[in-house]
Amino acid sequence: MPALTALTCPSCRSAISEQGLDLARGIATCSHCGALALLPAAARPAHSAERPPVPLPERVTVRELADGVELRLRWFTPTVWFLLFFVIAWDGFLVFWYSIALRDEAPWIMAVFPIAHLAVGVGLTYFVVATFLNTTTVTATRDRLRVRHGPVPWFGAQDLASDELVQFFCKERVHRGKRGTHSSYELWARRKQGASLRIVRGGAEADQALFLEQTIERALGIRDEPVAGELPR
Repeated sequence: MPALTALTCPSCRSAISEQGLDLARGIATCSHCGALALLPAAARPAHSAERPPVPLPERVTVRELADGVELRLRWFTPTVWFLLFFVIAWDGFLVFWYSIALRDEAPWIMAVFPIAHLAVGVGLTYFVVATFLNTTTVTATRDRLRVRHGPVPWFGAQDLASDELVQFFCKERVHRGKRGTHSSYELWARRKQGASLRIVRGGAEADQALFLEQTIERALGIRDEPVAGELPR
């Protein structure tokens, strides 16, 4: 497979071996960091109307219901440990700063100056706690599709009539930063009327998002069809 000999992981830039290739699904798994990557277009399988079944991925659990299915996706990933240590250092500095700034003899500017840093610290701390504890629960029944995040409160809850939804599909989001490029994946739904709706926001891996798509479509009796802009087949 000469076209794939130079394939590298978008997260850690390590070479991806042939053992990590999944040609049927058009993805590759890095043996060094576990990240998923899309194969080059030339190496992906020819277009088909239906994707092959996706096996149960890590961090996803399934519970069959009398009239549908409940899917639970844990947010926790090992990369959150880096954020935890960063937040501890950030918040520790703020505690030290304000222990001085709030003294009677300290000038008022010392308390006001790091307000933006304080807001960032609160937001990052909340995100890290949520990533450690939260689970996204998607319940698909004949009547309703419900999405909840918890136990730490988070935006993005959904409560939709199942008969409004005609197709589910996954999108890739590419994030570029100083440490390189990485991708996350979202689950979307097409409605009978109105624009498409995001069901599960970025954060899922490709196999997790695809598994959610296939399982929900099967529970609701929806046949998988191609959608413009979806994760390549």
